[in-house]
Amino acid sequence: MSSYKHTNEVTIDYSFELYDLVLSGLIALAFKRLEKNMGNNSSSETLFLGKWLKRVKKQQLYPKKLANEINRLLSLYANKGLSANLTPVFIEIYKEFKIIKKVSLQSSTPEKIRFDAAMGILAENGWYISLPIAQDQSKNKIYRATKPKEVFTSEFYWNRAFDDDGKLTKEISIFVVSPPQEVIDTFYLQGFILIKGLSSPDIQGKYYYQYILFPDNRCTGEPAMPSELIL
Repeated sequence: MSSYKHTNEVTIDYSFELYDLVLSGLIALAFKRLEKNMGNNSSSETLFLGKWLKRVKKQQLYPKKLANEINRLLSLYANKGLSANLTPVFIEIYKEFKIIKKVSLQSSTPEKIRFDAAMGILAENGWYISLPIAQDQSKNKIYRATKPKEVFTSEFYWNRAFDDDGKLTKEISIFVVSPPQEVIDTFYLQGFILIKGLSSPDIQGKYYYQYILFPDNRCTGEPAMPSELIL
């Protein structure tokens, strides 16, 4: 899902083995902190995790399918040294796997049903929903939100987004006006991973947040973290 935003690498394969790898590394680091009274020194933690990865690779403790992921982490360590800050990278992968595991439990219900459920919950909580927004294309005007809390998408994204069976057929962007955490949490509970797009203020000072949904959650990019995974 993520592409090690620290390294600009391609999307990595999120598997149980990778989850086991990063979780084992974080557990080993936690024990090292207790043993050596390491504290939260990022350089010391990176040094430990870098050496730990080298040992993992040398002793071939994980399947060959993880070779590329291990080499990417080691490449980050080799290129940046103690400034590689490996602990947040491990934590990021761990959190993203937790998201995947949670949303996979909802995958048997058609996406359209879950999408509508999310929108219904948000509407009940005071969000103004526009699917799609009414926009005069001949005037070529940028849509300006008028409500304090809005969720909307354009006809470009909404047109034929779902098939007759309720499956999402293409990437779709939704836009959020107002702090977006409630929207992120609501979609997460309905089995969706929201990938961060662009965010920007308009001339009225309101912030617009873009999030992208992918069919079957087969997504790339940086996921929006639900509240339960924010430290």
